[in-house]
Amino acid sequence: MGIFGIIVSILSCQKENLDSVSHYSSKTSNPIVFNIDDRVNNRTPSKTILENRRQNPFTVEKMAEAHRNLYGSTLTEMTTTYQYIKFEPQTIEQAILLEESGIIYYDYPLEYKVIEMGDYYQELSEDELPELYAVVSPNENLPSVPRTLMF
Repeated sequence: MGIFGIIVSILSCQKENLDSVSHYSSKTSNPIVFNIDDRVNNRTPSKTILENRRQNPFTVEKMAEAHRNLYGSTLTEMTTTYQYIKFEPQTIEQAILLEESGIIYYDYPLEYKVIEMGDYYQELSEDELPELYAVVSPNENLPSVPRTLMF
């Protein structure tokens, strides 16, 4: 579910099915309706189920080690090409900044294996905003939103 859809469902005064929440992609102005099959199949939204945390095989250290092993080099460091970041918006304005950034976000931590992809991962109260995860270039112009560099 996109940020806009999450915000709409969190701030909605009435309870409504998630299948009626629209999300506007940051890349286009066309609405994308999520969970359309829920209406047809009368299905209750399900939670994403994750397995144990996986070890990241793509750390800079491991890539340098692989380079040494493959090419017999003495390389000890490599340039970071992507960063894994957890965004923690505290206000609706910050969530809108994230939505408008064009970055692809996930509402579940990417270092875990997905056992069953559901409609949501985090169970939030009405006044909470979800933590969002993304993989971005170190040169990416990031929105001014609280964040944690995961690796």
